[in-house]
Amino acid sequence: HRWLVIIGWLLLVALAVAGRSMAGGSFTNDLSVSDSDSQAAYETMQQRFPNQSGDPMQIVIRTDDGINDSQMRGAVESALAEIRSSPNVSVVQSPYGPGATVSADGTTAIVTVVFDQSAKDIPVTSVETVQSAAAGIGEAGAQVEFGGPAAQAESGPSGSEIVGLVAAIIVLLLAFGSFYAMVVPILTAIFALAFGLSVVGLMSAWIPIGTAAPVVAAMIGLGVGIDYALLIVTRHREGMFAGRGAAESIPIAVATAGRSVVVAGSTVIVALLSLFLIGIPFVSALGLASAVTVAATMLAAITLLPALLAVFGGKLDRFRIRR
Repeated sequence: HRWLVIIGWLLLVALAVAGRSMAGGSFTNDLSVSDSDSQAAYETMQQRFPNQSGDPMQIVIRTDDGINDSQMRGAVESALAEIRSSPNVSVVQSPYGPGATVSADGTTAIVTVVFDQSAKDIPVTSVETVQSAAAGIGEAGAQVEFGGPAAQAESGPSGSEIVGLVAAIIVLLLAFGSFYAMVVPILTAIFALAFGLSVVGLMSAWIPIGTAAPVVAAMIGLGVGIDYALLIVTRHREGMFAGRGAAESIPIAVATAGRSVVVAGSTVIVALLSLFLIGIPFVSALGLASAVTVAATMLAAITLLPALLAVFGGKLDRFRIRR
């Protein structure tokens, strides 16, 4: 039933992606830890110094003409006046007043904008308004960059996972010496990640999940997904080298190496879910997202992977790379 399994996985991933798009929530930056000293200090700041209790955003200004150049100073002060009147802005630290942060050569300055809320609660429009106002400084000939908690816009996997995928492709090519043998684990991992991360995104509509959770889950899922597929593919190739046909070798590989995958995957899932015992919400969300992704990779390794191996059949080692 190889094609039925592959079509089933295609439909499963499509439904998960569609569900994430239609009903999924958004990832948060809530790193608060209830009943901790740091949280108590933050709440005290909110009560006694509300203007200083929010999260900041740094605006870095770099100009060869110098911050004190008359034209540049006019552009900066004009932008800061607009920023001060922006919604949710409490304090703006000018590079021309007391406590200014300016480099020794006068070409670089940091403007600190403090909002009246924590980063997770600051409306996106308020941050964009400040950045738009600061863009006027860039029009005057300066380089303007943004940093700090309020400027962080990461909402999920950032694309850096592609680097890990490329590295995995190179390692598998060197290990197997075969293009097809490399493709099978990679395809399995990609399907599993697409499904697992879509489920995590769907869960975020009901469970607060931090922006780091899908990134960590993607890297863990990619690692264990390729590892699990590697176990089964290696056992299958050993069977074929011993003279067995694909139809005989695949069931043996799944019954032996596949059992190892189920045990290993289950152990990892239990370990990740044990993070709930810590009692810190954003850490628990990391464990939950990673556990879901590992479960998806384990399921793909014992269902989708054998189907892909059956499709390639005895041609798995075709297009071998000479070493």
